[in-house]
Amino acid sequence: MGEGRGEGKTTAPISDDPQTQGRLKSPANPNLTAGNRLKEYNGIEYTYDALGNLIYRQLPNGENQYYQYDLENQLVRAEIKKVAGNTEIWTYAYDPFGRRLSKERQDKLAWTSTEPKRTHFVWDGSRLLQEYTYKGSYTYIYTDQGSYEPLAQVFHNNQDETQYLAYFHNDQIGIPREMTDIHGNLLWYGEYTAWGRLKKDERVYRNAHQPFRLQNQYYDEETGLHYNLMRYYEPEAGRFVNQDPIGLLGGDNLYWFAPNAAMWLDPWGLAVVDAIFEMQGHTFTGTNPLDRNPRISSPIQGLSAVNNDKFKMHAEIDAMTQAHDKGLRGGKGVLKIKGKNACSYCKGDIKKMALKLDLDELEVHNHDGTVHKFSKGDLKPVKKGGKGWKKPKKSKKPGAC
Repeated sequence: MGEGRGEGKTTAPISDDPQTQGRLKSPANPNLTAGNRLKEYNGIEYTYDALGNLIYRQLPNGENQYYQYDLENQLVRAEIKKVAGNTEIWTYAYDPFGRRLSKERQDKLAWTSTEPKRTHFVWDGSRLLQEYTYKGSYTYIYTDQGSYEPLAQVFHNNQDETQYLAYFHNDQIGIPREMTDIHGNLLWYGEYTAWGRLKKDERVYRNAHQPFRLQNQYYDEETGLHYNLMRYYEPEAGRFVNQDPIGLLGGDNLYWFAPNAAMWLDPWGLAVVDAIFEMQGHTFTGTNPLDRNPRISSPIQGLSAVNNDKFKMHAEIDAMTQAHDKGLRGGKGVLKIKGKNACSYCKGDIKKMALKLDLDELEVHNHDGTVHKFSKGDLKPVKKGGKGWKKPKKSKKPGAC
């Protein structure tokens, strides 16, 4: 698969569709991604507003989609002009945390349809817990408390007050490939392109409902976009439709999803980089396990249980381990943590890694803005005269890695 994720590149993910493969006009129109804003890909045309939000998309079949946003750059209205001549109008509402509360169809034809015009969404933190319409509700259960990988779906039918249980069967990065009932009978299965577009949607049971795509992405049939909590994702090109809310902390391409969708996750639609470690003129970026390119497991001696394995370690230790593996030793190290403050496990392990790196100085910038400075002597255990972590000032961004 060819990849062209960054500014100035003239390639893009190769289409899986033989009807449109090769339609990217790179020789005649090399400036396809000015300002990271893709203008055309595989016969799809894109137009953006001054804030970098996608406001118009024309599909190869002639369908035109127009998007409107609120002051928070959240999609609030989609006007879809179908090839047949009719127009669908959809509106979207959000809570103060940016979680989508509802979507509703509002054009005239909606009132003559028996399909639900409005869908409501209920959240458990940043995960979709339930969606419901007048027909019934779908409640979702995940593999564990910290995961975005769906395990089961409970459908409550309002017509006969019956509940139906279905199970998700996922691949290595948590994308549903099959759904079965409690007896193991196949209800649904699907196949995806490299960047998460469902190219085969086989409903063995015609009422099977499977809206999930890449982890924590909800498929909107009306637009073809995936709702990804903080942003919407366009699976045709493998890019978000507006800029990263955290700016350049997510990388210099404000629309990209990840280096490789087969190995990377972005359940919030935000950054894939969580920690940056600088030492001797080198910069190393670390990511947390859910966002990380899977790697061969290998133990790290002397660290806590969550960080003594390269497959499971947290972002801070990941970044510092890269410097250690490169053979760097001595001097000053600067660790910058983004997204969440260092957890209790990482605080001790950061000092241990600094000792392994034989640092003379260590400076740690926590997510909440607090800065911790350690000299070489401070890195020893507190019981042996080392320095502990002073209680930081109250953070405006609670949470720990």
